[in-house]
Parts: sequence; structure tokens; C-alpha cells
Amino acid sequence: MSRRKIEIKKIENPSKKQVAFSKRKGGLLKKAKELSILCSADVGLVIFSSTGKLFTHPESASNLERIVERYRLVEGRSHGEHPNTSFQFKSVQAENERLLADMRHLMGENLTQLPLKYLDNLEDDLKNARSRVRLRKHEIMDQVIQRDEESLIKIGEMAREHDVLRGTLAQLQNKLDNCNEGPPSDYLDDNAFDQDEPNHFNLIPPIPPLRLQPSQINLRDADQDLQPELRLGFGSYYKNS
Repeated sequence: MSRRKIEIKKIENPSKKQVAFSKRKGGLLKKAKELSILCSADVGLVIFSSTGKLFTHPESASNLERIVERYRLVEGRSHGEHPNTSFQFKSVQAENERLLADMRHLMGENLTQLPLKYLDNLEDDLKNARSRVRLRKHEIMDQVIQRDEESLIKIGEMAREHDVLRGTLAQLQNKLDNCNEGPPSDYLDDNAFDQDEPNHFNLIPPIPPLRLQPSQINLRDADQDLQPELRLGFGSYYKNS
């Protein structure tokens, strides 16, 4: 007995339509899974029901996105386009729009269409950001205060060293002024020496004055021709010619 061939046409009965969708959707997903396992093939399947419910294979969004990206890469090459350029541009554009929307939300703009849960999360993010900003502000203030205290300590030490050097310079200047004034007037006065102490200046014998005298003839050497000589000071001698 042969099976009756089913006519392919739109099912108008909602209940029958739902039963047929469930059966055929399950079989299609089963076949896609078997094909990917048996043949090590990348199989991507996306199904939307009439009510808008989504069914995919593989179930992991990352794996499905990898398959879709691979498809777009091959499709772009077949049309002579740069690989993945259009997809990358759209992704960057979407990310840019999302970031701009987040910035507006953080500034308190465009909040009328946001749900309550999103607003709660946004409020928590702002509180956390405020706490981190305040903490960083206090850290910077502590660092500035510490640097100022260290600078004040160094300035105090330099001031003390300056005072010490100024005092030393004043003492040296006083000593120099005393040396430039010279000894007092009575420094070499006769009364400056003790009478009981010997006068060291008197220990030096007087030097006789220098005078010129004619030399005298030694009578014992009369038989010799002698030549008179000049005598300097208190000594004299004769020299043979």
C-alpha cells in the first residue's frame, strides 16, 4: 500500500499549522545536527516561526555567528568585493551608534524610552563610577600633600644650613677685620717685657762700625818686600806681593 502524497500548500487551520511546524522543524534541526556530526560540516540553520520565535542550529550564538561570517566572506569574494568589508563596516557602525547612545544615557539624555531595569543598571553604574572617581581624587590629593610636606622639610633644612653658613662667614669676616687693623700701639713698648725676664735683644753683641785704616808693617818681616794693604773693620793682614 503506497503512502498518499501530501499536497504542499499553506495550512489555514492554526492548530494544524502549529502541529505541522513543530514536526517539520524538529526533523529539520535533527537532520542539520546529523549532517554536521557525520560529515564534519559547518551547518547553520535559522528558523523563525509565524509568531516570531527563533530556532537555530547550532544553538550557540558564537558558533552560528562564525558560520554566518564565513558565509558572508565567501559571498563577498564571489561578487568581487573585498573580503568581509561590508560586514566589518556595518559592525563598526552599529558599535559606534551603541556607544553614542550609552554616552547620551550617561549624560542624562534620551531616557524616556528606557525600561526600568535598564535605568536601575544605569544608576548603579553611575554610583560605581562616582565612587571610583572620588577614590582617585583622594589618592591624588594625598600625593600632592605628601609632596608639599617633603618640599617644606627640604626648605627648612636648607634655611638652617644657610643660617649656619652665614654665622661662619660672619666669624671669618670679624677675624679678617682684626688682622687688617694691625697690632696695638703699645705692642713693642718697653714696659711690655717683664723686668725679671732676660732681654733677648741685649744678647746680640754690638757690631762695630766699618772703618778704613792703613795697614801696619810687621817688623819681623822687614827683610821682605811687603805691600801695605787696606784693613776692613777690626781685622788686618799683610799679603806678599
